Amino acid sequence: MYMDYGFKEYDLAGDNMFGYLPEFKDYYIELLTLADFDTESNSNDNVDFKYHIHNSEELKNIRDKYQLEKIAGDGDELSKILILMYWVSGKLGHGNVMPPLPCNALHILSLIDRETIKVNCYAIATVLNEVYLSMGFRSRRVHCRPYDAYDMDSHVITIVYSESLRKWLYLDASWGIYITNKHGELLSINEFRNYLEIILKLD
Repeated sequence: MYMDYGFKEYDLAGDNMFGYLPEFKDYYIELLTLADFDTESNSNDNVDFKYHIHNSEELKNIRDKYQLEKIAGDGDELSKILILMYWVSGKLGHGNVMPPLPCNALHILSLIDRETIKVNCYAIATVLNEVYLSMGFRSRRVHCRPYDAYDMDSHVITIVYSESLRKWLYLDASWGIYITNKHGELLSINEFRNYLEIILKLD
């Protein structure tokens, strides 16, 4: 499996994987196994999730002010999704700082336009989420927390629904990456997790 950093590829099963320590491989596999979960549910407690329509005033302001339709281009759906992610990644530098308040795309992008500052993954994922929403994509911000009780770190990414692939895709504008399998197919969070377990066991 590979992370696509624009023109560079990093093997997730090798030493180049971010934060990967080979001597902890068996421990990683055990955590993935212990934290296994079933994505199917027969319960009736599903959340009624609603989206802002892309013509709402705030989303329209984002789209128009930053000419997002021009930036996204005339390509297919996946091309637009990736171009917008790279655009956000290129504008916002990542740093371990508190998110600005208010934490919304217009405010954060306006700050970046006026001064050179870094923002954290929460703020970057928020901007990408609202950029996607302004362009009519269904999108969510996801906070990824570790199962390991001794790991105090976490990360925030964006997922966007692809109508052509009929699934949610993992996009990380903090590092300008998306996740693919060995066939170059873009993965969801669940697919990424399952594939990572397979790769670690084969390594």
